Amino acid sequence: MPIDKKKQPYFKVKKNMHIGYVKLSSFKNIHFLNIKKMLAQNTVIKLKTNQGYSTNRYGKYMLLKNTKLAKSEDAFISNNIVTLMTSARKKQTYYQINIKQHNYLILKTKAMKLVNKIINDDYTDINTDTTLKPDTTLYQFKGDDDDFKIKVIRKIKKTDLNQYTIQELATVKEANGTLSKYYQVKDINTNKDYYVLENQLGDKFEKIDNTTTTILDNPLDITSLINPPTVDNIDAPSYIKAPAEDTNADASYSTSPNFNTKPGHYENKVNTYASTLAINMQPATLKTSLFLPTASAESDDQTSNGLGNVNGFKNVQAVTYDGQQYIYIMVSYGAGTNSGRIIRYDLKAINNDQVKIGELRKIAYKAYRQLRTGKEIDWKRYKKYMKVGPKLRIGHGETLAYDTINNNLWMMVDQQNPDKKYTQKESVLQEINSTTLTPKYTINYTTKDENGKIIKPLHNLTFDNRGNFYSYVYQRMNRTTGIKIYQGQIDERNHMLQLKLVQVIKQNIGTNKQGIFFDPLENELYLESDDTLMKMPVNKLGSLTASDIGYLVFKTANENSTYGREWEGGFFTPSGQGYILMNKGVELLALNK
Repeated sequence: MPIDKKKQPYFKVKKNMHIGYVKLSSFKNIHFLNIKKMLAQNTVIKLKTNQGYSTNRYGKYMLLKNTKLAKSEDAFISNNIVTLMTSARKKQTYYQINIKQHNYLILKTKAMKLVNKIINDDYTDINTDTTLKPDTTLYQFKGDDDDFKIKVIRKIKKTDLNQYTIQELATVKEANGTLSKYYQVKDINTNKDYYVLENQLGDKFEKIDNTTTTILDNPLDITSLINPPTVDNIDAPSYIKAPAEDTNADASYSTSPNFNTKPGHYENKVNTYASTLAINMQPATLKTSLFLPTASAESDDQTSNGLGNVNGFKNVQAVTYDGQQYIYIMVSYGAGTNSGRIIRYDLKAINNDQVKIGELRKIAYKAYRQLRTGKEIDWKRYKKYMKVGPKLRIGHGETLAYDTINNNLWMMVDQQNPDKKYTQKESVLQEINSTTLTPKYTINYTTKDENGKIIKPLHNLTFDNRGNFYSYVYQRMNRTTGIKIYQGQIDERNHMLQLKLVQVIKQNIGTNKQGIFFDPLENELYLESDDTLMKMPVNKLGSLTASDIGYLVFKTANENSTYGREWEGGFFTPSGQGYILMNKGVELLALNK
């Protein structure tokens, strides 16, 4: 700004592309007396108000009232800070900004968050994925160094949460010298880029490829571990031990009474087991529904010549049902091998054809014998009722569950060492293609407690009729460790996972955690150990009382046997009909309450 010889202040004005200077004394009836200083700052500001001062066509500064200068979320470059003196001899500081080729003065106190330009050389390539918290504000950065703006786009509603890929970390320097971190995120649906503040990021994860996601953050809500709701189930039945707790190395489970009596373990005599004890629920009976195959006619590297395996399907570990047509059963090649197969049985076809209880085992054994003797295999009936998946890495194989809400089949690969111990730290959850019976998508994650200690992977899984999943754990083989029940959700589209501890039950019911399954008719959760079932209402998890928990105890041991049969999971149909899977031989029994 030029100053004349008498050091009188002038304003630089522009009219019709002509630039001139006007003495301050020419301004009448306004409250400016003097210009103290003007400093170049290149500062970015946002407006709290739409009131400002502007020059009129005569070059005078006039107060603009009720005039919308710009949207409140817009940001502007201020090239100058102007200090003026009011008629009351009070100094006031203004930012000079340009809106649509017009200069305005905005009182400093009417400007909100002040930031300098983005530090372009502080971009860091991250290339991971994340979920965003509900109500996250999305920003866009506009302009370059000379015209940098931060614009609010919208807030994300909880129902609209999508997957965003983090492209870069951008640092913005504020006027007070502090640095704010923004993450550039890409909306995978629109392919548009936005920015979010660092504290708005949810769980980070990395997409390894189109079939694998690794969650980088702890998906477990650690606050749920602090003083969790606990019930002392003092009326629980006596704890039932399994052979694993026996000091006698020869201790073993019982078999079905007619198992091992005929070629191919053929059985056709119904087994019936009545409950010996019922607490807080009605007595029940287990009755043979199907004797399932034990012999395999599949190419099998477990045999010397690869031609089938007479015991290829004998060791089952888990069962689930899609609620309409198919039963899925996990077959293991033995503890510590971590390999097995998934077999899908067409229950609708079996029921429609009124297949006899032992027929499936006979069909499979016949195919095995034809394969071994070089005869043409009769695949027609074999493949009508069952589909055998390829050999997979399954871990122990106890975790197979169908989500009937989202129509997805899930498996937890719970890696087991040859000594049958578990030392795996990372959890591996796989979505299974229900047609090919092979992994479709893998989610890797690691859970940690409130002290940062790694929690071992889960070994069982079920889903309720709202798409929530459940699992339970206890750490040692004794009565007093109690049961911890976890509830979680899987984002089916984005393959993210959240988990929390919802209930602790002080006393467990048996040595082994053999299964967990859900009754959709009664909205009840069942936990299974050998010869024992525990049930509870799902809607009371977190506030269970001892009387809410029901128990059934059975005796499946053969005469002169110490231990009963090995239970391997179960399921309920939508109508409330329950089924239990047992080993030696592979048998599906109806639970009639």
